[in-house]
Amino acid sequence: MLIEDILRGVEKAVKSLPVKVAEEARQKTVRKLGDSSGLRVNLTVTERMVLSVLRKNSDLTILLTDEGNATVVLNTMDGP
Repeated sequence: MLIEDILRGVEKAVKSLPVKVAEEARQKTVRKLGDSSGLRVNLTVTERMVLSVLRKNSDLTILLTDEGNATVVLNTMDGP
């Protein structure tokens, strides 16, 4: 489920980007997911519940950053 959420978030984020840039973002995401030897959950139960609520909010876009271990929450109306 986590991988599908990541891919959905990427698709949502790249829809307004130029085609070439969007495709590069998709490919980079797939490579990163393929390189991982399984995604480890490092969130507490409370943090996972909050993240679940945020994911259900259609006014927000949640993305993982390319570098480091960070998450970015964007107002969907502002766009990436």
